[in-house]
Amino acid sequence: LAHGNAPPADAHPSPRISAERLRFAMRGRLLDLAASGPLVVVLEDLQWVDSMSLDVLAEVVAEHEASALLVIGIARPDAKSPPDPFAGENVTHVRLRGLMPSALRALVERLAGASLPTALVFAKSNMISR
Repeated sequence: LAHGNAPPADAHPSPRISAERLRFAMRGRLLDLAASGPLVVVLEDLQWVDSMSLDVLAEVVAEHEASALLVIGIARPDAKSPPDPFAGENVTHVRLRGLMPSALRALVERLAGASLPTALVFAKSNMISR
């Protein structure tokens, strides 16, 4: 196999074997995609990511340093940040701020498809941001 040896097949694998199979499958799929051309990987809600997934992604990034590979990780600023496996690499951190009230009104009203009272606009925006 191109990406190493798969864990052995078993009708009732242990959790460790299941995790190894998942790691092998994730790594193989990402390597296949990265080898076929430019690749963008978007990881949303990164505050919930498990260490195995971060390890797999870090391995793929390390193997494709010169390739056209872009990894975008999105996490809530108020959440505990996961360990950064890409420290020292070409990493840019972008901290986004909330929308201005006028932009927030425009977004909520566009989503609602109607003009809304101010109190309702901000009530809906609080529901969306949770």
